[in-house]
Amino acid sequence: MKKAIFTSLREAPSQHVLLVMVHPWYPLLPPLGLAYVSRFIRSKGYNVLLLDFNAKLYNNCDPERKKFWDISTISRIPYPQLVEIFKEKFPEEIENLISLLAERPEPIIGFSTNYLNVKVASYIAKMIKERNSDKLIVFGGPGCFWEHDRKSVIPGSVDFFVIGEGEKPFSELVDNFYKGRSLERIIGIISSSEDKQGRSSPIMNLDEIPFPDFREFDLKDYGCGEARALPLLTSRGCISKCSFCVDHMMCNPFRMRSPEHVVAEIEHHMKEYNIRNFSFNDLLCNGDLKKLERICDLIIEKKLNIQWGSYAIARGDMSLELLQKMKQAGCTTICYGIESGSNRVLKMMRKIYTAEDAQRTLRLTHQAGIKSTFNIIIGYPQEGKKEFKETLAFVKRNKDYIDSIINVSTLFINPTASLGREPQKYGLYFPKSPHAFKFISLKKLIPGYYKIFGQMTPVERLQGVDISEFTDRYGNTKNVRIKRLVKTLDFVNKLGLFKEDPIINVYITKSKKVSRIIDKVQKRWTIENGDLCLKCDYKGLAKLYYHRQLISKNQGLNIAFFANGEWCDSSHSEWKIRKVRKNILEIIVPIKKLNIYQRWKLILKPNMLRWKVYTWFDPKKIVEEMKIGVLFIPEVYKFWRAEKIGGELSDPEEKWRNIILSQKELTILPQLDYTGIYPELNFNIRDHSFPDWKLRLETSSRRYDFRYVNIWTKLSYDVLQNYGHRIYTELDLGIFPFEKDHVIQIQKRDESRLRKIYPSDWDSEDLNIEVLSLSRREAEIFINERKIRLFYNNKELTESLGVNFAFVHNRNIYEDSNATEWRIL
Repeated sequence: MKKAIFTSLREAPSQHVLLVMVHPWYPLLPPLGLAYVSRFIRSKGYNVLLLDFNAKLYNNCDPERKKFWDISTISRIPYPQLVEIFKEKFPEEIENLISLLAERPEPIIGFSTNYLNVKVASYIAKMIKERNSDKLIVFGGPGCFWEHDRKSVIPGSVDFFVIGEGEKPFSELVDNFYKGRSLERIIGIISSSEDKQGRSSPIMNLDEIPFPDFREFDLKDYGCGEARALPLLTSRGCISKCSFCVDHMMCNPFRMRSPEHVVAEIEHHMKEYNIRNFSFNDLLCNGDLKKLERICDLIIEKKLNIQWGSYAIARGDMSLELLQKMKQAGCTTICYGIESGSNRVLKMMRKIYTAEDAQRTLRLTHQAGIKSTFNIIIGYPQEGKKEFKETLAFVKRNKDYIDSIINVSTLFINPTASLGREPQKYGLYFPKSPHAFKFISLKKLIPGYYKIFGQMTPVERLQGVDISEFTDRYGNTKNVRIKRLVKTLDFVNKLGLFKEDPIINVYITKSKKVSRIIDKVQKRWTIENGDLCLKCDYKGLAKLYYHRQLISKNQGLNIAFFANGEWCDSSHSEWKIRKVRKNILEIIVPIKKLNIYQRWKLILKPNMLRWKVYTWFDPKKIVEEMKIGVLFIPEVYKFWRAEKIGGELSDPEEKWRNIILSQKELTILPQLDYTGIYPELNFNIRDHSFPDWKLRLETSSRRYDFRYVNIWTKLSYDVLQNYGHRIYTELDLGIFPFEKDHVIQIQKRDESRLRKIYPSDWDSEDLNIEVLSLSRREAEIFINERKIRLFYNNKELTESLGVNFAFVHNRNIYEDSNATEWRIL
């Protein structure tokens, strides 16, 4: 497992520069900053080696440790303790990383930092320096943009910081290093001993920057299955200047690429990486409405079949026509940073829209067929009871037009934001001492309470106090904000607006109410029983866990239908999920393209998942095939057994590989290396209204990389009409421990009883093979791919076509039995 993290690093030849991304940062997308910088350096003639240690570590650790990438978990850990926790939880992995980076031949190591990983990067850099002081360590990214962030870096661990956009200054540093020139006085580069800002000059013409390069990233480490996406920037900067935000300060002024350049990059990525999903990583995609419309026009004109989502601002001048054009150009989701439903609070935030503008934008977006999501910030200055209720009322009033609320946070004050620099402007008071606000409830009895116990000092100058204890004259205390967070989470959860796992930012607190509500939200679509756990989400994912180890892959549980020459499956539907009990989920799955309606009932028992499927078909639609099954990890599950036949499953190739079995029960087994980690899986067709189900094993092509074990049947209009266009199926998936002694017992039994079938035995053109077996004592007939093969004591007596019938006409073989379609009873 750990070997997989460092394989590319160990085997890669020497390069000029090594770029690294360390944890924690949720690896939904490959890091765009590294992709831009590496491509820019390559354009100057230097070779780059990339390692996204963050993504590799996440994908190679158990579910229990994956929680440390969850912002809801991290935000409750004191920031200085993050490094110690990661050292404790990932000691071997971090030690291996440090050793390898110190030993690599590249003289320059660049770290991409953000506000979460900068301390971890600093510790790793320090350890590298201790082992190899010749390494030139460079930090870049938003995690080292501000002086207070750079002061948190361990002294002596970093040689230079890149401030602002990194393409030009970092490539100049690399160029100067290899040409023996001074590394000082590069605009945008400051040494660790300097405390000046020294920001790089922004690149005004963004079309000059080469397209980002993702070749060095393993794209399987990001996203999920076919939903994998690449990040893309159409602009840099923001047209708004929110008082709590620093992003607009780090990348101003607002600049947008030419629409032609944006679309050319989309076409490049489609061709290079076979990707059709994109995430626009702009602070907002609608900063320039004319250019946005032109991008949509080009995508439509070129008939690029893509899907994309983006952040946007709730502009009052966004028209329905533009939103409809965005939908036609592939826009599926827009996240609006609305934050509040109170006009008073929006004004304090320096938003350039009102609550009425936001409501209009949400409704037009819904009308255009685009999903809309937004964030909520709780506890902004001057947010009293009235303003808080206005926000909840805004959410309730627009619940039918909101697809999901994806972030609920108590207000965190950034020292360099306007809130942190000018607290007096917003009426903010910080405590003068750690316990100054302990008796804030007495403020009405003590004249001048806030002036006596509080201070309006800029955050960067505060010492020895917790800035999360801030308050204002409207009773906006830390405890009040925490109580309102709990109320908001419960309110939104009851409205069903947490369709995705929300980001929950909350202060460090001992409140059990906070822990309970966060646990309730996070497990709203999770069922558990014994060692088994099933997690679902509305986007069509149902992941199966055993001992907290993920045993399914990609979409997990999946149902697919074949009609009109293509497959449509449940992962492309928007699920409606209801938790019936701790171990039972009910899911409504509409397959809109075929007008099929399904109701699943998922029941977890201590060693089994019982999956009940009710399916209603549209009499006007013709459906030819249906399959119900689970996607598994191909490198783990390699062997199968079905009564007296069995064998090894093939590895993913260019084409799909299938076996169809006549048996009603099937077991798939992990490799010997994985015993004790992954369980034995037993499929059993338990009950059904439709009789002709068969077990099927499928190995996907390399592009999708999974093993699909399912039950499969052929359908037709006449057959479905006989069943009233509705069928019921019940599948049991037994999940049992698989230990080494169990393997030895199976091997001994298989040597004498099991007829093994290897991948080479089923490589026909159509790859749809019916495997049947008849045996009597030592003799056995094996029927496979229109061949009848005879065995005696496990030794084959026949050759080539086996038992064969042929018809001769005019001394020529007219036709033989191998050339016909067989019906086997």
